[in-house]
Amino acid sequence: MSLPFTQKMLINWAGPQVFRDAQILVEKNLVQDVELEPPMIQGSVLWCNRPLKTGLRMMPDGTAENCCPCRDSRERGIICAHAIAVCIELIRRAHHPERIAARQEEV
Repeated sequence: MSLPFTQKMLINWAGPQVFRDAQILVEKNLVQDVELEPPMIQGSVLWCNRPLKTGLRMMPDGTAENCCPCRDSRERGIICAHAIAVCIELIRRAHHPERIAARQEEV
């Protein structure tokens, strides 16, 4: 699967620290589901033992708009680790064909 974003774009959107925080969420298997329907990237991340629906809207100019209800998004106006974690999980799934095969068997 070809994705409309790269790891470098994610770092540019959110910054290196947020990207690292998002990687930790992915490594801890806290990303529950992911969905890509351009321009939207959506999913959910376990946060405080509850699913947090999050996502990004990719803009025509190559930037992104955060669509997460978290404090970082609402109050600080930044792209948060939750949304970036969903993107990282999409990249991870796209680069592991065995995961694609397993998902197709589930359907």
